[in-house]
Amino acid sequence: MRTVILRRGSSMLLTLALALALVLPAGAITGTRSVQADYNNIKVMLNGAYLQLTDADGKKVEPFAVAGTTYLPVRAVAGALGLGVNWNSTTSTVQLTSGGAKTTSTTQTPPAGTKGSQTLQADYSNIQVSLNGNRLLLTDADGKVVEPFAVAGTTYLPVRAVADALNLAVEWRASTTTVVLTSQQESAPITSDDAINLVKGNLDEIYLGKWTQAYLDMVGSNPTRAQAAYDDGMEISADLFLYYWDIFDSIDDASETFRQEAIELQKKISAKSTYLITGVTDKGDGSFEVKVQITPLNVMQQVGDALETYAPMVEFFNKYTQEQVNAMDEAGYQAYSEEYGRIIFQLTEEKLAQAAYLPAQILPIRVEKNSLGVYTINDEDWGKADELIIVYP
Repeated sequence: MRTVILRRGSSMLLTLALALALVLPAGAITGTRSVQADYNNIKVMLNGAYLQLTDADGKKVEPFAVAGTTYLPVRAVAGALGLGVNWNSTTSTVQLTSGGAKTTSTTQTPPAGTKGSQTLQADYSNIQVSLNGNRLLLTDADGKVVEPFAVAGTTYLPVRAVADALNLAVEWRASTTTVVLTSQQESAPITSDDAINLVKGNLDEIYLGKWTQAYLDMVGSNPTRAQAAYDDGMEISADLFLYYWDIFDSIDDASETFRQEAIELQKKISAKSTYLITGVTDKGDGSFEVKVQITPLNVMQQVGDALETYAPMVEFFNKYTQEQVNAMDEAGYQAYSEEYGRIIFQLTEEKLAQAAYLPAQILPIRVEKNSLGVYTINDEDWGKADELIIVYP
């Protein structure tokens, strides 16, 4: 699902963030790692006041830099904004919700901080961050995905990811080693054309890997970040494909070569996406309903219908007995799975060349303000579009 938010700063900008599907991103870091943290009396200022940063138990915590990137404690900054913070241990998710009480104290006097380097034990447990139930894609200034880690129970994120996730403008004042955060104002009114360009631009970026400079300017992005969003979406699609066809439980189980083949196949599938903006309705309450005609690609159904009688697949299953499969070691079973997967790849490409589609459907997609006062594409509507564009039976 894709969420796009409209902010107003010195000029009207649209800023985007992708809410991840419930699959793990390939390459997710797990386990505990040692990191060299540089403390340089880094202070955090929010809306003109210094934050007195504490963890869930009220113990003082401080920002630090790792390899030149400043990390902030998520809970303490969220608490200063009045966001509720909850830790879901089952899903390893920091759950942020609007409407909470401000739990982080402020002061006009810069708090004293630590100086020097320390070796910290950073716990990577595929920690996620969600805002009002929507899982956030956390990226740095260049669009590279970053992963939270915990130190002594406190979750840390690079300052840019914190700012983007919590709708904050960010500035670094080197002379005073201060991270200056400023809450974004409510979005300025947008037009029907803005709503159309927002929806179409997102569809083109995510499914076709295409964007215009006008779109990038509108959303406050750049080619690097747009490419990162497209690549990440294709990797998630590949993960779903491998799971759906019972090739691997996760794309992380595949070899690097096979993983790249799976991603390239998804790009070919996604390039067949067919949609057309047919109109827009101004609802009169500041929201819009953009009508999108989607012609669903039916390749997955075609693959499913042909799979059992597909000659290479019949030959594959005649090649191995169940006893042989059961006796395979991990490397052997991976090779077996990839052989099976490549047959599905081949069949998918054959069916894709025919590009069969289902009857077109008109889907209204809402563009509206969320609880933080910024414009967003409605998640539920975006999810429906995602399910329609490439149909899984």
